[in-house]
Amino acid sequence: MNAKPKYLTGAKRQLALAKTLKYEGYRKLKWRELLALNKLLASEKLVEHEGRFVINSFLPPFPSRAFASLAQGVSRLARGVAAPISAYIAVTDACRYRCPHCSKAGRKGEPLSFGELARVVSDTQREGVSIVGFTGGEPLLEPRLEELIASVDERSVSLLFTSGDGLSPKRAKSLADAGLFGAAVSLDSFDEAEHDAGRGMQGAFKAAVEGVASLKEAGAYAMTQIVATRERCDPRWMEKYLAFVRSLGVEEVRLLEPMPCGKILKGHGDWRISKEQHEYLKRLHVESNSDRKSVKVSSFAFIEDVSRYGCGAGFQHFYIDVLGNVQPCDFTPVSFGNVRREPLRQALDRMQKAFSRPRGKCFMLENGDRLAGSCCAETPIPSEEAAKVVDFGETGELPAFYHALGWRDSSAENLGQ
Repeated sequence: MNAKPKYLTGAKRQLALAKTLKYEGYRKLKWRELLALNKLLASEKLVEHEGRFVINSFLPPFPSRAFASLAQGVSRLARGVAAPISAYIAVTDACRYRCPHCSKAGRKGEPLSFGELARVVSDTQREGVSIVGFTGGEPLLEPRLEELIASVDERSVSLLFTSGDGLSPKRAKSLADAGLFGAAVSLDSFDEAEHDAGRGMQGAFKAAVEGVASLKEAGAYAMTQIVATRERCDPRWMEKYLAFVRSLGVEEVRLLEPMPCGKILKGHGDWRISKEQHEYLKRLHVESNSDRKSVKVSSFAFIEDVSRYGCGAGFQHFYIDVLGNVQPCDFTPVSFGNVRREPLRQALDRMQKAFSRPRGKCFMLENGDRLAGSCCAETPIPSEEAAKVVDFGETGELPAFYHALGWRDSSAENLGQ
């Protein structure tokens, strides 16, 4: 029997959130800014996990030193200074599965060595991020993954993004002992045959389900992650899925829209969900998190909406692929430099100059068609080539998060890097 997650709503939720006011970065904010930020969290129920509270997996838990890093970053943003909050690092390109939406497709070259990966982790933390995520390929195929996780000090929390392949109770305990906070296991369906077919591997469903159980046993924050395709945006289908993962005891479900990346970018096809389905995913976030008995849902469609935080790719978030390319996110196949050839900060300067302002909509959902036309046999695309077909700048409405921090709708009036 899987232990049920402990969710906080109402007055208990507000009392827990009040504890965030002790952090120095938040104490520097004006009261009207704090009230506006609190209003943005109205559609989030908290998860109590191992004596700490989780707003969602896009933010570190509190109380923690990592949350202090987040608060400092928010304080910097309020002063108009760019402050990355999270970074994901691909530690291997190896994987036994063949998923059509995999963002690692098309990359060729020599993967980063363990020593290079260790340096990347250190350099990433130096940028002030509060979350360091490890991905792949299948990151569990990196034999020294625990060493990389252990190298992440208390300024950040570490997350793992995995198919569950190889996530045994012994491996989960080893990861947790190394300091892993949580992991998102890709689970595409409540139906075993459907999941296995999508992953191109018989037994993938069993591995994912057992992986979730292993995480729970090890005391890690356990999540599932799913791409909400057209078929999965059927409310009846989604209701069955959420009931199933709730029975597994997962604490959060990360709900992604289909993205034009990997093989989908190359082959394209009819991958987009409808506007009505996009709105459904937004409502699902609100409805699930207003009910203390439902599993917590973190829908990208809601979180990245202009009424919330917008798209943080290249501005609040960055990704380093297995070859060392520095990208806005793992779905955006554009490189702004390579950590083998230059310091991380130099590549980030270049990227933050291009993404000088937060976006109200997902960059790839808006520009995937243009980038697909310029793709060659290999990805990622050099930024100077991508700039010929897409405009990295943003002139639309600012996301509500930045309005809450006092930003105006002109980037020149805000950002002082």
